[in-house]
Amino acid sequence: MQATAIHLRSLCGYYRRRAPLVFPGHSHTAREFKYILSGHLEVTYDNSVLCLSPGDVMLTEPDVFHRERTLDGDCEYVILQLLTDDIPVLGHARVMHLSNKDEALAAALCDELARALPDGVYGGELLPVAAPCIAKLLEILLYRLCCAEGAPIPTETPRGRIYRHAIDLMKTRLDGRLSLPEIAKACAVSPTLLKNVFREYTGHGVAQHYLGMRLEAVRRLLSEGQTVREATDTLGFSSQSYLTQCFRRECGCTPSEYRKKHRPS
Repeated sequence: MQATAIHLRSLCGYYRRRAPLVFPGHSHTAREFKYILSGHLEVTYDNSVLCLSPGDVMLTEPDVFHRERTLDGDCEYVILQLLTDDIPVLGHARVMHLSNKDEALAAALCDELARALPDGVYGGELLPVAAPCIAKLLEILLYRLCCAEGAPIPTETPRGRIYRHAIDLMKTRLDGRLSLPEIAKACAVSPTLLKNVFREYTGHGVAQHYLGMRLEAVRRLLSEGQTVREATDTLGFSSQSYLTQCFRRECGCTPSEYRKKHRPS
């Protein structure tokens, strides 16, 4: 990959946590930069589950489902939400273990963040009130992260493989014509085990996660210019009113409102 300079447009979140925690599964338009200082953090990302250890950094893509869970008591880590146009879209998360030199950069970044925001913050644009060196240190780390090969996201456990198989199947059948027994049969597990796997890795049920994937596909189609009726038919919703009901509950607006705001000009 050809390296380009990264100009950080906005840093819209900072969170440093030491206590055990579960972040609910979600997706958003920002990228995330996760850096583990101590302990271990389990990350469910799209169709994969991985464990980040001290010294690991993960850079995620926008609009991809993810969930974090600390595994062994206290885990100290930093999460930054980034809005920048300069990082190339890779289609997958980039994970790497920092070298000693890069760990020194990351430590300096954490020190500057702690000085600027001693209590930690989540939400709000921070760069206007933070020291300029925070942006520069982060740009250097992002540059090195994007230039590095990056490790593939592994499937950690047999339960992780079940989760990956189920998600991959759902992606091929976003028309809504998949039932829990069908997914369980394709994964060669019982429906009960499948439900337990999804509760563990996503925090909610199989059907709820499947619906969320279909609604994410609706958002993508509306952004590409499809009408609400076309998206309803493409994704197999029983009616436009049912899609609107589900969409409003999940996204906080109607499909028509979302399309008006996001469709190509």
